[in-house]
Amino acid sequence: MRRTVGTSLAVMVLKSLTGVYKYLGVLASLDLCVDWETVGMFIGIGIGGSLVGNAVSSRIDQVTLRRVFAVFLMVMGLVVLGKEVPRLLQATHHRQTTR
Repeated sequence: MRRTVGTSLAVMVLKSLTGVYKYLGVLASLDLCVDWETVGMFIGIGIGGSLVGNAVSSRIDQVTLRRVFAVFLMVMGLVVLGKEVPRLLQATHHRQTTR
């Protein structure tokens, strides 16, 4: 399982770096640039989260960890729905009233 996760993460990193490389060209064509300080902050938070996650995962039963993660995903999904559904309904209503 850990090898699978590691391989998946490696693929995601390569795909992400490819996307960033392509996006740099788009930004340059629009005379914009990347805020590298913000990028560095996200990288630092990601590395810190990875280290904390590794420490926590070795102390918690894998079944419990999966359940906690599933609950976390459900809560985050509900938060996103709670924010986006009203916007979608408002946009749909606005579109219908302007016809």
